[in-house]
Amino acid sequence: MKTQSILYLGIATVVVALIAVFAVQRREAATAATPASGKLFPELAEAINDVRQVEIADADGRFTMERQESGEWGLVEKQGYPVDGGRVRSLLLALRGAVLVERKTSRPELYPELGVEPLEAPEAESRVVRVEDREGRDLASLIVGQRREARGGGLAAQYYVRKPEEASAWLVDAELDLPAEASDWLDKQILDLPPERVQAVRIEHADGETLYVLKRSENEGEFEIVDLPEDREPRYAGAAGSLAGGLANLTMTDVEAPSEVELPETPNAVATFWTFDGLRVRVSIFEPDPEEADDPDEPAPAQPLYARVEAEFDGSGAPGAKEAGPPPPPSGTGEEEGEPGTEESDEDSAKSPEEVQEEAETIHARVTDWVYVLPSWKKSTFAKRLDELTQEIAPETTLEPLDTEGIEGNEEPDTSEDGEEPAADEAAPPPGEGVPGEGGDGGDTPEDLEPVLEPAESGPDEAPQGAGGVEPPVGTDPAEQGGEDGRR
Repeated sequence: MKTQSILYLGIATVVVALIAVFAVQRREAATAATPASGKLFPELAEAINDVRQVEIADADGRFTMERQESGEWGLVEKQGYPVDGGRVRSLLLALRGAVLVERKTSRPELYPELGVEPLEAPEAESRVVRVEDREGRDLASLIVGQRREARGGGLAAQYYVRKPEEASAWLVDAELDLPAEASDWLDKQILDLPPERVQAVRIEHADGETLYVLKRSENEGEFEIVDLPEDREPRYAGAAGSLAGGLANLTMTDVEAPSEVELPETPNAVATFWTFDGLRVRVSIFEPDPEEADDPDEPAPAQPLYARVEAEFDGSGAPGAKEAGPPPPPSGTGEEEGEPGTEESDEDSAKSPEEVQEEAETIHARVTDWVYVLPSWKKSTFAKRLDELTQEIAPETTLEPLDTEGIEGNEEPDTSEDGEEPAADEAAPPPGEGVPGEGGDGGDTPEDLEPVLEPAESGPDEAPQGAGGVEPPVGTDPAEQGGEDGRR
């Protein structure tokens, strides 16, 4: 029995070893190198400015980016919404500059090892990029496979690729970053409004609650919560001003045309931002009804947060603030009494009403026809409530004096001869009188006094002591001490 077990173990070891050898040989056959040189698409160098469309596809779908008449790139599947033009240009330059490094396999069964199989192949992981010119001619088509880090300390990335009409796969030097999700190519920034420009923010909820914060001066003071209830206070210093940054680098995760998404008739909240120079931006937040999870034990799927954005010029300014316009120059710039200013004033750098109106029209034209999908955490910015920004004022507490009567060891010492508490004027001398070192009017300093002696009983023949029980210095006439006995 023991011999039979050893035999089975030996056979299993041999089988595993053969499988490993076969896998290594298969990989080596796929990556067998034939050195090469030259550009992958030499003809693209002269035609890159004629590119009109870039299509990217994988086994799950495809999308197309198209150059508009304005020169900007838009996503066809998103009704031409702007994509990140810099990313598209980087891809085109990478294709133009791709350099052949090594020829690899031409055997179709080995394509999956490099990720250059056709999209129709089972479980295909490859991606295809296709570039067309204005006439619809194919300028470049490429199956992009796995990435391999450059060897020998090279900085450029390397990819396994294959032209669809050719059998041979290649290793090329090129950074062929090809996200397969269309949303990854979108220009994610909606707008960027620095918080320093913001004068006021008002958040109105569907249930009628309103939160309004206002900064009355651009150069001085802080944001305040308007109509703050008397029994509440901000949770922390600067809480009101935290809303001013809601439009700073505002980005989205996706975008849809209004016809492609069903929104509630009434927004859950509307956040309105006013700037000191007259720009007004309104963000309406929509939350679809929550969906129930298919499995009761699983959490409900996360709901998207939708937003509609509008912009316009509002010369009247924020409610409760002075009319919008360039603010006066700050004090302390050296402009008093006709002296020239030492710094550029805010008035010089402020936008004119005409410039702000043009800015509002530009923003409105770009954002008004779209429904944006925002990160879920943005709800805390555009749908903030009063109780999230404030807290109840804690009532003042008064400490009652501790009753120590009857507690052993806490009785006041009895210092009077008859056991009665000494009178207030006898309890302690006035400050600076009769106490060494007090330094009051007429008092002696420590240098003028002898050490205090214990009081002794006075006899008729003993000389009188000075005030406070201190003997006069030797050789001093008692009359010079100013006492009554000395005068007699």
